[in-house]
Amino acid sequence: MSSSKRKHNKVDSIASDIMEKKKKTDKATGQKMATIKENNSNMAGHELLPENINSDLTFDFQGFSENISKSFERLNDRMDLLENNIEKKLTDKITESIRTTIEKLVKSRVNEEISVMKGEFLKEMDVMKAEIERLKSSKFERLGNNNNFTFDTLDDSRRTNIVIKGLYESEGEMNNPDYTLDKVNDLIHDGLKLRTVNVINVQRKASRGTHPGVVIATLETTEQKKQIMENKSSLLRSKNHYNIYIDNDLPPAVRYQQNNLRTILKETGLTRRYRIQGTRIVPNTTSSSRVPRVPRA
Repeated sequence: MSSSKRKHNKVDSIASDIMEKKKKTDKATGQKMATIKENNSNMAGHELLPENINSDLTFDFQGFSENISKSFERLNDRMDLLENNIEKKLTDKITESIRTTIEKLVKSRVNEEISVMKGEFLKEMDVMKAEIERLKSSKFERLGNNNNFTFDTLDDSRRTNIVIKGLYESEGEMNNPDYTLDKVNDLIHDGLKLRTVNVINVQRKASRGTHPGVVIATLETTEQKKQIMENKSSLLRSKNHYNIYIDNDLPPAVRYQQNNLRTILKETGLTRRYRIQGTRIVPNTTSSSRVPRVPRA
């Protein structure tokens, strides 16, 4: 059999198969249509499905699709917001944790340094206390108690004298000492309110540095001097004389001893409990904690 004939027979066979399948399909379709008609005839009084059912279903599916899309968009937005909030909370939490850790480390380090410094300070305090005790046992008794000097033993040239420090100085005093005398009397009469006390002689010492020179003033009697010494603290409450100080006129040797006693009181922390009287240290029985000032050498 030739090749062309074989091809022709094969095509005929395929066509025959297709026609046979079409017949079967038509038969099945006819049976389905008959079944549908039978069902429709059995549904007496019931409405049949509308003819435009396909278009309605298509419309509903489009709306449903749009709703789903919007829902997904809202869901994505909420997820983004939630993600941002979680990220912020995590960042804040990490930052707070780091800050707390750093604070604890710094505090621990500072406490360690303070502890070391405190230990060193206590050691230095122990050394200072030992030195103070040594001073108290050696110089305190010797300088404070072994000298029987009193102001009554002063020579006549100093017994009625007082020393005034901080009294302002003017140019006219250089050529006229009466200016200084008037200033001192004004101080006693107005500052101390002692109208009956009078100064009979004054001497302005040369100034040292920026402070005015001290004034040595001589009173008429020792009783007048006593009144001034008892009332001199009132100058601290005077608006115009609060920076002026009055002390006894002492010999250089006594001033030197009093400076030593003042140093001892300061180093031992006893300035509130004791005061200097002459060249002795005596209990401070007055209500004021202020130690009477004495001239410095």
